[in-house]
Amino acid sequence: MKYIDIQTDDDEKFRQSLNQYNEYLETIKRRFKKDFFEFYTKIGMHDSILTELKLVKKQLRSKTIINIETHWVNYVDYEKQFSLKFENVRKYITNLDLSSGYSEFGDYILGEFTAIDKKYLSFEFLFYNDSTVYLEFENLIFELEKIGEPYSKTEI
Repeated sequence: MKYIDIQTDDDEKFRQSLNQYNEYLETIKRRFKKDFFEFYTKIGMHDSILTELKLVKKQLRSKTIINIETHWVNYVDYEKQFSLKFENVRKYITNLDLSSGYSEFGDYILGEFTAIDKKYLSFEFLFYNDSTVYLEFENLIFELEKIGEPYSKTEI
């Protein structure tokens, strides 16, 4: 991650890096829809469980577009679910290793959005077993819902 120091055991150093990231996030705030930004900065995704990660290929006349759809359940309140759909993904990297059998890789610890350029953002997120996912994407669709009942939907 660019801002958040996940390698340190020093709480003070970690908090400083987290504060630095939060200051940076404010500088790119306009790249997000208001309701997603409020959700991400106030409610957050910490301890959410990733229940689905799907790569979707969309064939256009002149090119192929890849979208990645994710669905999450809040670990504390299972009644709350949300989804993030990353559109026009140009890079997807993960170190998820399932060779030792199933592990709850979906326990989200923290993540970091950064601006790549004027068109693309990145999102890197870390799970409790040190697995990471890194995406570079053009557009984000956010949906917050209660089980069986959509709550809100927005795009950045």
